[in-house]
Amino acid sequence: RILEHLSEIVPSMRGWGPMWNLTSDSTFLDIGSGYGKVIFHTKMRTNCRRALGVECVTARHLIAEQALTKLQEQLTDEEKAADSLAGLQLLDEDATNFEDMHFTHVYIFDRVFSRHTLEGIAEVLQRSDWYVMISSKGPRVWWSCGLRKAQPVGRIRFVTTGKERCTCFVYINAQFAMSAAALM
Repeated sequence: RILEHLSEIVPSMRGWGPMWNLTSDSTFLDIGSGYGKVIFHTKMRTNCRRALGVECVTARHLIAEQALTKLQEQLTDEEKAADSLAGLQLLDEDATNFEDMHFTHVYIFDRVFSRHTLEGIAEVLQRSDWYVMISSKGPRVWWSCGLRKAQPVGRIRFVTTGKERCTCFVYINAQFAMSAAALM
């Protein structure tokens, strides 16, 4: 829900317009997607064009694949007719090995990521086009890992689908923001 209303919820983003919000025109990337709960909720709630969950722990990925099968079986006729899960994909891969990740919205459940993993993800995201990123890591961590275009615009507290209380930072891609401002 937070990503759907960023330009309303994050004080520094008020009035920025809907392009920053997660909508049916958006693409969503979940790095560290675990059992798939966030990616499933996001796809079903927003009907975003594409939703990709990347998980490098094979056992977790397999559970997510099983959950996806169960979810597909439980869709209503209306949801099946609307092809509610079209564009949803789960990958059993290491996100640090990607050449780039061009998604409008990036969510990273990085609370347990090692410094090495953060540096690898930072390198990929620095090469990538994205609008918004949410991470539990603060700006100094990302900047020291090489993700220099991540500009913090807010901090939010929420409860994860696993019932964990979490504080995350909302970032925008400063390079994209400057380009968008020039067009206005």
